[in-house]
Amino acid sequence: MLRKDHSATKMIDAGHYELQPFLEFRNWLAEVRNDEKRRWPIRRNGVERPGPFSIAAREEILLGLFHLERTTGTEILAEGELEHIFMLWERDYDIEHELRLRPKT
Repeated sequence: MLRKDHSATKMIDAGHYELQPFLEFRNWLAEVRNDEKRRWPIRRNGVERPGPFSIAAREEILLGLFHLERTTGTEILAEGELEHIFMLWERDYDIEHELRLRPKT
């Protein structure tokens, strides 16, 4: 991700105010991406560096995405994508438990 989205900012400045919520979400997501507390302490390949987002962070991002969809009236997730997201998360719940990042539920 770029640090600043200058083209979106210029479009908003030119009167495309409907893009403002998307830019705000994008900027928030850029901040979240760099927050190590929202990531696993280990990568999928075993390297001890910040890895994938934690399930809690993914839930936070998804809720933000739902809010963006509601406030803009725009469908961002296509039909079927949410089921696929949850399928991937289910696999990672077990990994988080193995890494002792969350109790088994």
